[in-house]
Amino acid sequence: MTIKGPEGRMTKPLATPHNVGDVVELVTKQSCGCSAGRHVGKNRRPAPRVGETGVIRQIIVSDPNDGDETFLIFGVRFSKWGNTAWLGESDFALVAK
Repeated sequence: MTIKGPEGRMTKPLATPHNVGDVVELVTKQSCGCSAGRHVGKNRRPAPRVGETGVIRQIIVSDPNDGDETFLIFGVRFSKWGNTAWLGESDFALVAK
């Protein structure tokens, strides 16, 4: 379990059952918003797809100045893609601790 805060205008800490180093699986299709339809990572491979696994590398607070409206953002590294994607907690499911 990871607990962050309170920081800024937050009045209570944020908690998540996930930790840095946990292996997770992408469960939501990701879109970069670019006109190409798909973007590529440093190794020229397309963005991660639903079902691909990655490792949580960083957990941050979205914006402590939003007060209690803030939420956690997870930096998940996908090795096949070669980049880190910033995801919300509903975008992935835990595979292994």
